[in-house]
Amino acid sequence: MSQENKCPVCLEPEQKINAEGVINDSYFCQCIRCGDYHVSDMVRIRLLNSENEIKESNRANISGWLREHPRSIVSSYDLETLLELKKPSVAEKAQKLLKAIDEKCSVIGQHIPIKYGDKSWWAASWSFSETEIHYLLNVYLTESQGLLIGKVNNNDGRYQISPEGYAYLQKIRETNENSQIGFCAMWFNPETSELWSNGIEPAITSAGYKPFRIDKHDHVNRIDDEIIASIRRSKFCVADFTHGESGVRGGVYFEAGFALGLGLQVVWTCRKDFIKDQKIHFDLRQYNFLEWDSAELGDFATRLQNRIESIFGRGGYKREAST
Repeated sequence: MSQENKCPVCLEPEQKINAEGVINDSYFCQCIRCGDYHVSDMVRIRLLNSENEIKESNRANISGWLREHPRSIVSSYDLETLLELKKPSVAEKAQKLLKAIDEKCSVIGQHIPIKYGDKSWWAASWSFSETEIHYLLNVYLTESQGLLIGKVNNNDGRYQISPEGYAYLQKIRETNENSQIGFCAMWFNPETSELWSNGIEPAITSAGYKPFRIDKHDHVNRIDDEIIASIRRSKFCVADFTHGESGVRGGVYFEAGFALGLGLQVVWTCRKDFIKDQKIHFDLRQYNFLEWDSAELGDFATRLQNRIESIFGRGGYKREAST
């Protein structure tokens, strides 16, 4: 099989590659699994030539991300970020799959046929095997959570969203699916004021989201209740783990952990010397941190903006003009 007919991301054969011609050194790909996307020639060659080097789970993550961000353009910089996407939890994969089933329903209570070998469903849930799809549908969503009602044959099934499933989907919509808020967990101190004003705030705003800091928000509730409510309303969380001589900021760890528990993506940041000196708790060292230096906050803001857009796409928030 010629590499010209393979999807460079998932390596599916007989896909439509370069269907619109080469535009600005970018190939247009139409893949049954990944959907429609553009990829630079350099990235295309690297992905195809790294067939045995890039893990199947990484390719599944990128495939899933492309499905959620149709017609994206993947450059060399974007690829590095996409290769570091965190593998979703079982609950996150199941949620993605349930939402994909709901999108297929034209009427309430419709039965949706699913073939376990249909890789468009794999991409919808960021999965990479029939075993995963079978487990998510029949064990997790149907037997365990009761969010689906299913009838299973050998290699396929028919599924109907249960009343509990519709209630679950409604709860998701009411929380953060359409949110334009980027919650920021950080050390509120003069030492990090420039990080906020020259790094985090402009990055979130330029990506099209509303930056939110609890200490800059007027409220009359208990502070912990307000923090939890604010995270629930947010699209994502930017957590910076820089701290002073008194030690780690427990609030930052709590807020990042609470966001993860809600299924929100956390963007991890920290001052460069903290990473080098391993001042971050060892449980977090598995995550891909964006490092910053006070002398290069403009560059950090650009990298943070790119990271946010690569994960969530551009938001629609625009800062109100000051009067």
